[in-house]
Amino acid sequence: MGADQLLRLHTWHGWQALFEHVHLCTATRPRFALAALEGPVLAALAERQADTHLIQCTPSGRMWIDQTLAVDLSSTHLRQRLAAGQPADDQLPPGVAHYIANHGLYRNAPARA
Repeated sequence: MGADQLLRLHTWHGWQALFEHVHLCTATRPRFALAALEGPVLAALAERQADTHLIQCTPSGRMWIDQTLAVDLSSTHLRQRLAAGQPADDQLPPGVAHYIANHGLYRNAPARA
């Protein structure tokens, strides 16, 4: 998930139950600071943060934050652009952009009569 969602994770319904099924791995964006985390998410990170080796050796329940990627890309913004019919080739690898276009993904559904 992106860092923006990590900041709002505590607002998700049943978010704590996710740890029973998955690890939460977060990619940061430029200018993201861990100090922005608050309350229950910060507590979960303190309890569950793990290195990549532990993530690979356990089935679920850990958190990892990659601060090396720092890609300034919003999936929400990207989906909005695609739904509006705007190209997103500048933000996607060519193969991904081609696949999305060929399969008509993320387009607004046609209005029903």
